[in-house]
Amino acid sequence: MSNNIPRPTSLFSSFLSATGMTSFQTEQQNGNDDGYNGNNNSNNYTVESDTTLPPVPSSLLASTLPPSLLADAFSSNFASTGMSLDGTTTSATTTTATTTTSNTGGLVLPPRPRRMWEIQDKLRPIPPYYPPLDPNCTCLVTDVSASVVASRITECLRKRSIAAEYDEESAMAQCMTVDRSHFTIYLYRGNKSRSMVDQTIFSVPSPPIIVECQRQSGNVASFHSACYAVLQAAKGNDTGSDKRKPQFANGMEFQSLSPAVKRRRLLQTTSSSSSGRPETIQHRHASTVRRMSTISSPSMAAEAAFEGALELLQKDRLECQVLGMERLVNLTNEEISGGDVCDYVSQRLLQDDWLVDSFLMHPEAEQAMAALKTTKTKSKRDRSNQEFETTALIRSFLESPAAVAPSPRFTLSEKEDRNPTISPAASQGEEMSQEEYNHEAKLRSLALRVLCNALYSLQKSGSLQDILWPRKSEEEQSSKRKCGISNSNSVSEDCNISRLIQPPFLLSLVQDMQGASRPPSVSEIGFQLASVHESALAIRCLRLLAGCISDSNGIDDDDDDDDDMTTSFVQARVQDFLRNEVVLESLELARSYGRATHSVLQMEAEQTYAQLTEDVRSC
Repeated sequence: MSNNIPRPTSLFSSFLSATGMTSFQTEQQNGNDDGYNGNNNSNNYTVESDTTLPPVPSSLLASTLPPSLLADAFSSNFASTGMSLDGTTTSATTTTATTTTSNTGGLVLPPRPRRMWEIQDKLRPIPPYYPPLDPNCTCLVTDVSASVVASRITECLRKRSIAAEYDEESAMAQCMTVDRSHFTIYLYRGNKSRSMVDQTIFSVPSPPIIVECQRQSGNVASFHSACYAVLQAAKGNDTGSDKRKPQFANGMEFQSLSPAVKRRRLLQTTSSSSSGRPETIQHRHASTVRRMSTISSPSMAAEAAFEGALELLQKDRLECQVLGMERLVNLTNEEISGGDVCDYVSQRLLQDDWLVDSFLMHPEAEQAMAALKTTKTKSKRDRSNQEFETTALIRSFLESPAAVAPSPRFTLSEKEDRNPTISPAASQGEEMSQEEYNHEAKLRSLALRVLCNALYSLQKSGSLQDILWPRKSEEEQSSKRKCGISNSNSVSEDCNISRLIQPPFLLSLVQDMQGASRPPSVSEIGFQLASVHESALAIRCLRLLAGCISDSNGIDDDDDDDDDMTTSFVQARVQDFLRNEVVLESLELARSYGRATHSVLQMEAEQTYAQLTEDVRSC
């Protein structure tokens, strides 16, 4: 009789029988209550079957770039992946190159920089079978939320001028230092264990956050310096500012750009051994340097070091070429090699054109300025029309595809046997690999740093004017009317003027300023594309070239009146080119990006902009 009595049923059992939930789904649902659920943060994917795990969210790790970095021709691909070009994207990837297009005429407006790393407080835990965490590159934050930790890390990267590209879906940041050291920052959700709660005085307001830094490539010392600063900033112990002295920093870092005044005074002092006091290590090192300078001539030592760097650049091995360029960076740094060696190597570099032709000159810049020169010579127009033509040409050059993604030049100047060559694949006309693209980008970054150091060293010593505008000999003085100054106080563009202050090279540096809004991952997929670091160095070079000629060398000769006139003309011509509307717009854009993401870029852009607009602001 008891078998005929029906069993009592509940609403939950009827719901389970109606939906047909399996035991696997029940375990998965229980696991998702405590774990990371990606569907709460993104709606660009759905679960297709009941027996499969949710797919991994699409991010930069899945080799998919954000839509702002692709062309309009790929709009069909955005529709299939749930992305759109009007700013309504399903992906939460954040970059510094987000552009907006107006509805009228397809005008590309300057992008607005993103400063904050906007992530949700619900982070994913450490994946299963994850390698053990390195305690030197990992920290645990228990007192604040994930958004606060992300804002601390972002501010630290900005103050240390580290280029970063944020991925909000995966809670990671891809970083690149100025010496091309790549590392990645990950944020994970830690376990709120009982032992950790017992050790703390107050209750933890949110789950603990694990911050991990992983080195991908580059200098180990530079990575650990940046990693320590990031971890200290994440825990709130430091703001992230680089407080190291220039002599303790790497020669390729931005910190070495500022001179070390204390060390220079220490090297200039005399030895204290004669006074009876014990010598310190610094004094003994200074006396050793002075004894070595008396034994061998500084020019001989500098020439030997310079020849050694050129021999490394001539080799076909990529590592040797990088070592040769890094040696030139150290030789042009006064704090590393000394003032005499630095001036000698800087003069040798700027007197030759192989550095400009092989690494720094844009392939299409000379053709663009040659077209402008022919238009000027055909018809004599007023100054306003010439400025309008120059502005239109510069704007069209910067917006052209050749300026965005230049192709490698297969023919270099063969006048000098010391000319370094580019990668073997590019020299033979073959397609370059990603490793060779990264190699060319690093060589160009180091070459721009060499030029920046050389210009600063020669400007400080007062000999930069003789390099950019060499003094004419007696034979050239007699023929000055033919190629120099006329009655209208005009100077020929091709008469004893260095290529560093001619419009093609200035236009190449202006094109490098476009790298202020370019993410690190995009700057390495093209041939010699400038990043935000090269943009800061290019702006510094432009400031030195525009303002260095006004400094006098302290020589008062009655025969140098014509040279002073030509010098003032060259200075005015360089400054007029940089006061162009397009150049000032690029400086404004670089300054806005520097305020948001790069402190050195902000400082260089503000100083250059203030120097170029000083006359206008004074009125």
